[in-house]
This record gives sequence, structure tokens and C-alpha cells, in this order.
Amino acid sequence: MINAPSLTGMPLIAPPEVPAERIASLRQAFLQMARDAAFVQDAQRIGEPTEAPIDGATLHGLYAEIISSATEATALAYKQLTGQK
Repeated sequence: MINAPSLTGMPLIAPPEVPAERIASLRQAFLQMARDAAFVQDAQRIGEPTEAPIDGATLHGLYAEIISSATEATALAYKQLTGQK
């Protein structure tokens, strides 16, 4: 749970009430942007990572697995490390 951001980069998220078809459109648009040659060139120019992006369904699965496997102690430690109450 604590190391998840290093595995996934900085994911974009949406609230749970966003319709599934909108999520699918946003995921497709993100992947198109991330694979656009001009975008990749600009990202490389400013030192941002340009490795293959993780698709939204895979990312969602990774976080669901991380969250479901967290113990109460892990969740408490994460909250303390991130300043959450």
C-alpha cells in the first residue's frame, strides 16, 4: 500500500458515480494521449517518464488488490505517514 505510487506512477482518478461509459472514454483518451508522439517527446524533454502507461482497468485491479490486502495496522501506518486522521 505504501509503495503503490512507485509501482503505478501518479494515477488519474474519478469519483465512483461517474458512469462506466464515461470512464471507458476517459481511459481510451488517456492511452491515446500517452502514446501520442508529440506528447511523448514533450514528456521526455522535461524529464517525465514515458514508459508504457498502465491501462485503467489494470490500474484499478492493482489498487483493488492492494486495498483488499491491507491489514488494519497497514492502513493506520499509511494514514499516519500521509497525515490523515
